Parts: sequence; C-alpha cells; structure tokens
Amino acid sequence: MSHEVQHLENAPIKEAIVDIQVELPSNALSNLDKLKKLYSKDFPIAKDLLGLEVRIKNTADTRGSSHEMNRMGIRFETGNNDRVVLARLDRMVFSRVNKYYDWDDLIENAKKAWGKYRRAMKPVRIKRLAVRYINQIHLEWPIEDIVTVQPSIPTGVDYKMNGFTSQTLLTENGVSILVTLAKKDKSEPVLIDIDVFKDVDLLPKQFSSIWKQLHKYREFKNNVFFNYSTEKLIKELG
Repeated sequence: MSHEVQHLENAPIKEAIVDIQVELPSNALSNLDKLKKLYSKDFPIAKDLLGLEVRIKNTADTRGSSHEMNRMGIRFETGNNDRVVLARLDRMVFSRVNKYYDWDDLIENAKKAWGKYRRAMKPVRIKRLAVRYINQIHLEWPIEDIVTVQPSIPTGVDYKMNGFTSQTLLTENGVSILVTLAKKDKSEPVLIDIDVFKDVDLLPKQFSSIWKQLHKYREFKNNVFFNYSTEKLIKELG
C-alpha cells in the first residue's frame, strides 16, 4: 500500500543536502579565495579542504613516488554549524544540518550559495545533480515497527542480530535513488539515508533549470521515505 506524502512536525532529518557537481575552467584554483569574501557574512568559519596526491615515477633512471597535499576547496560554516557549504574544485554542496525547516528554506539557501559559487568559480558545465536526506530515527522500537523492509537471517543461522546495513539502488526515468537502511547496534538510531541523483550535461545557459530538476528529486525522496516507513512511525512523527 502506497503511503500519502504529508508534512511531519517531527521529521527525523539529521542532514539535508543539495550537491551540484561541475566542470570548472583551468584557472579555477586561483579563484578559490574569492569565495571567502563572498561567503564571509553568512559563513564566518572557513577551512581549507586538502587532498593527498600521489605521483608515481617509473622510468629507466628513476623509480619511486612522491606525495603532496593539494588544496581541493574550502569548507564554510555558520557559527552554530547549522549550515555548511563545501566549495570544491569539482562541486558545490550545501547542507542544512540538525535544524531542518522545510524544502523552501533548503532551496533558498542552496540558491544563494550556488550564486556566489558560480560568480567566483565560473563553472562551464554541470555534470551531476543530487538531493540527499539523512534521517535518524531515535526510537527504541522493534525494527519492524519502524521500516517496512527489514533484514532477515537465513534458516540455520541461529545467531542474534545486533545491527544491519542494507543498500538498494532504484531507478526512474534516468534518476537513481540509493536507499541505505542501517542500525549499528541497539543504542544507535535507525538510519534511513536517501540519495537521489542523476548525471547531466548542462551548459551555463541551462543552469536555471536545475531547481526544477531538484524539486523532482525531492518528490522521489518523499515517495521512498513514506513507503519505507511504517504507518506507526509516520503517526509518531506527524
């Protein structure tokens, strides 16, 4: 039975994410510091993101490797860390952490962050779009009272289950939906992680269309969440 999508007063959203993967011009690294000025008012905390690059040398005269830490982007945070922007050389990610209000708030903030990223970094192409919602259910209920799909142990394996992790990849009209259900142990919350994404090929004149596409991804996310959740859980959260 399909469950009707509805507004939940106590939505269990730990983090809501908008992820825009891009292709940048060759001089993008030199533009990173421009973001500090653009984001400083709303995101006063800035931390460099570093990545390890390993170079292998294998010639007739020389063999070996070298390691170098390279700058990959900047992480911007608010004072209370309720909003985060990852401005990287391959993507911009906006996250609403802990204090989720609604979709309109998420998208309004993501649009502002994207506008500043686009202004400074001048992306030439959008390659991938994603919306991800990480839900944590802090209820001491049997798993069958929380989600409609439960893990199972085959006959003959007479052991006690203390935790589980399962992933299911769904597709619809070229959009992928990765659903992760997990519970590490009895003291941990149940995780319902829904990542909706699609590879795209959008040029700057098409960039304005991404918000309509992301809204569609949200509809997929809602459909999955409400049908993976039991009626008892929805009643509790509503």
